Amino acid sequence: MAIIKCAECDYSVSEHAAACMRCGYPISSNHPANIDYRPYINAVVGAISSANQSLANQPMTGQPAVNFTAPPQQPPAGGYQNPEPDANAVWGKQ
Repeated sequence: MAIIKCAECDYSVSEHAAACMRCGYPISSNHPANIDYRPYINAVVGAISSANQSLANQPMTGQPAVNFTAPPQQPPAGGYQNPEPDANAVWGKQ
């Protein structure tokens, strides 16, 4: 780890530092804080926009894309039981 001088204020900083601790001048262009992520973000946003646009151009059929059909529900053999306890028993009322 080398100590270098800040180009802005001549303060001694690590070569791996993102910025000078005294003046904030960027030191390492490879540090994640100094990488410009805007091109990557714009590419992702563009891909999402084009996918949305292609979906918007498809005709709507009124049917869902995936047809979920639930199996028929059969009541339990003993009938339905109330999972809640009797309110009177909970509050001690007879």
